[in-house]
Formats: sequence, C-alpha cells, structure tokens
Amino acid sequence: MTEQLHCLCCSRPIQPATARATGGLCRPCGRGMEFIQCSVCGKRTTSSVRGAETGGMCTACLSEKLRMQPTEIEDFVKGGKRDCSLLVRLFKLDERLRFERKHHFIGLNLTDPPERACEGAPLNSIAFADTGGDGIHFSLVSENGEVGDDCMVIMTVPELWEDPWAANIAVGENLHDFLCLGCMAGYAALEKLAFYGDAAIERLQDEEEDDPEAAETLRVMREELGLSPWPNVAEKLASLQAAKTFKLRFARSSFFKTQLRRARNVLRRDDQREE
Repeated sequence: MTEQLHCLCCSRPIQPATARATGGLCRPCGRGMEFIQCSVCGKRTTSSVRGAETGGMCTACLSEKLRMQPTEIEDFVKGGKRDCSLLVRLFKLDERLRFERKHHFIGLNLTDPPERACEGAPLNSIAFADTGGDGIHFSLVSENGEVGDDCMVIMTVPELWEDPWAANIAVGENLHDFLCLGCMAGYAALEKLAFYGDAAIERLQDEEEDDPEAAETLRVMREELGLSPWPNVAEKLASLQAAKTFKLRFARSSFFKTQLRRARNVLRRDDQREE
C-alpha cells in the first residue's frame, strides 16, 4: 500500500508524483497560491484564479454572484449624445446569458461599466471588454469626448507598450463591425493579430470556434445582434490600420518616443545599405 503524503505547506493530501515534482508541495502551493476560506460557503479556496482576485470567494460562489449581478451599462450611457443602443443590447444579452447559465468563454468578457483609457490604450478610448488574457482589451475610440456604436473599436495589447501604434490594433470600423469580426472564431482569436499576422487573419477568415458551448454562445450572438463574418478580413484590417492614424490620441511623450525610435531605425537601415 502506497504511503499517503501531505503537502509540506498546507497539509493537503498529494500524490507521490506531485511531491517529487514540487519538492513536497501540492500543485497550488508549488505555484505560490494563497489558500483562504470562502466568505460565502466556507469552503477552502484560493485568493486568486489566473491572476484575478476572487474577492474572498470560491469560484462557484463568485460565478453565482456574477450570474445574478445586473448590468450597469444604462447608467454609463445615460446623458450621452451618441447612439449606444447596440452597446446596451450587447450588455443586456450578456446579462441574460449569465442568468440562464448559457454564457460560455468566447474571449469577450464585458467590462461593466466601461472604463476610460486602460493600460496601454489611447487617451481617447473607453474599454468595454477584455479577452481574459494578458490584459488585452477592446475599446471604443471616443470622438469629441463622446462614445457610441458608430465609434472605431481597437484592441490594446499592453505587452507591446513600447510602440503604442503597434499595441493598439483597429479591429472594427464601429461596434457592429467589430462584433462581426469575431462572430465565428471567437474574440480570443483576435489576440493573435498582434503576434502572428497573416496566420491569424486566415483563422478569422476560415475557421469556426470548435468548442461546442462557445460555438453556441456565438450562434446566439449572431442571431440576436444580426452579425455576419467579414468577407475579406485582410483587406479590411489593412484599411482600418490606415484610418486609426487619424483617430487615436496618445500622451505627447509616448508619441514622440515612438517617432524618434522609428527615425533611428530608418537611419540605421540607411547606414547598413551604405556599408
């Protein structure tokens, strides 16, 4: 009979293979995770999940709280001068799917209420969703201080912060246009645009979400919001990158640092040619 082993940190029972791999710790303790008691049900849980704080609750209780939490989007758009009807419909649909337990991961986690100028984003942007990975988020680009369904949508990749123009990729002429872009492959697939270029475009053009639950959520979105995929992703994305130059506003220091770096790269290439 195999001797029962326990984690040296939390005393939780562990398998011998785990003990050998982690030096006597369970997997969570080996990753430096802190254990707490859920403030709602009292069950043992961790203080964070995938780097996000759980607010002292286990994942089950947190999910239930989020499921019953009403959206705040109507208060956010109240008093605005631009049409935000599609944005409100998107948030209300998300609220309904959460209540019916039909909300599955598609890489579009709504920020409720939306937030102004998140990390790495232009000054004139309001984030309304994130992909759930590495702080990558989607924002509406405000015009004259106002946002609406007709505003350009950008995806911000904080990891590329050294070049704000590369870190902010235009992914929709307006909100409906953006929602159409990811309505088949899902919105997490858009992350690859920052790193894989043409390969990511091919996925958006030809592939569909292969997870059945996520595919069902996307199907509901297409029907409820009237979405259809872009016919030519590469061509449209290229035109959007040209158009964003006239819409995004960055802090002057970021803008001039980027311009200086680009000028130095040009001079370096010219010197190499002469050699």
